[in-house]
Amino acid sequence: MLFESERTMDINIWGSIPKTNNAEEAMHWKLYSACGRDHAFMEGMSSLVKVAEYYQRLLEGHLRMSLLVFLFNL
Repeated sequence: MLFESERTMDINIWGSIPKTNNAEEAMHWKLYSACGRDHAFMEGMSSLVKVAEYYQRLLEGHLRMSLLVFLFNL
């Protein structure tokens, strides 16, 4: 066997995990909301590229704003 089939988890970690959602499901929901579902392959890939470009623009804007805040607070 390459991997253990079950592992024990600390009870505090188990208690801190949300009961109704997880990160993977949340990310799938974000992607489905942004791109839609059941596209042809190339149409789906094009939609994913547009989502990636959107998040890249958000990151770049945040970094520029952080730089401006830093420079104005010197």
